[in-house]
Amino acid sequence: MITRTQSAELEKAISGILPSETAKLIDLVDQMFDDYIRGAIHHNEIRRLIGIIQNKAGKAQTMPRNCAPIAIFNPISFIPPGITLLEAYLKLNGFVPVVLGLDEQTIKKMAGQIHPTVVVSLTLFHHIDKLAKLKPCFEAAGLNVLAGGVPFMYQNRNKDKLSFCSFPDSFKQIVCKLSEDLLNEN
Repeated sequence: MITRTQSAELEKAISGILPSETAKLIDLVDQMFDDYIRGAIHHNEIRRLIGIIQNKAGKAQTMPRNCAPIAIFNPISFIPPGITLLEAYLKLNGFVPVVLGLDEQTIKKMAGQIHPTVVVSLTLFHHIDKLAKLKPCFEAAGLNVLAGGVPFMYQNRNKDKLSFCSFPDSFKQIVCKLSEDLLNEN
């Protein structure tokens, strides 16, 4: 777990990044997410640092991508730190993310307005069954699903229940997959 001093140093490093240093911020967010997943950064610390990152992401000089918004589907009523960090990371990489509820009505309503590859972030084990039940809905809408979250970090075999999903290991892999899909569209 990082100490308060290390957290203050990280905050200072983030605050010192200039809007023109987007790549530096992207690398820092990547490292923070890895540390968060490993349990090296506590929830309270990550939430505080995410606020600073969101502010920086809003001011960063990025190359906007010419594509529909990237949907991040969330099965719970609040937005957990991992999704907030992913949202900032996608913005830093030129995408326009939108966080949506994970339900059939939302998927059907938004299907034609979002990028054909979507991200689903699960926080609890029972969300796996919810996502599995939505397979026909995602397929009917022509959406490819990138899934991740806590249930897959603790039990890798949970991926077997969601054969229609891909499971990137990092934010960097998510951006690579979205970028690859954009190239294939053109």
